[in-house]
Amino acid sequence: MTIHVRHQAKMVHCQQLDQDKAEVDDKPWYHDIKKYLEEGVYSQGATENDKRTLRRLVADFFPSGTILYKRSTNLTLLRCVDDQEARGIREEVHE
Repeated sequence: MTIHVRHQAKMVHCQQLDQDKAEVDDKPWYHDIKKYLEEGVYSQGATENDKRTLRRLVADFFPSGTILYKRSTNLTLLRCVDDQEARGIREEVHE
């Protein structure tokens, strides 16, 4: 019996984002969350379901200056980064 192992280029939760849709208009994936926390406004064209989802999501995030953090379940603070910065971090860590 052979076990085949497949290498994933990204972590599972990162694969949920479609590369073509991940950073529309050069905005990072967390743009709507940060904007809602700072200004209390929704993105243009947001449906009622989008608004409800965003209100639930923001409970785990908080801004500190220009940086957005997410509280993990063990209360570790995770810094939100865009795709380009995430690639740079991965390359630096794995060199």
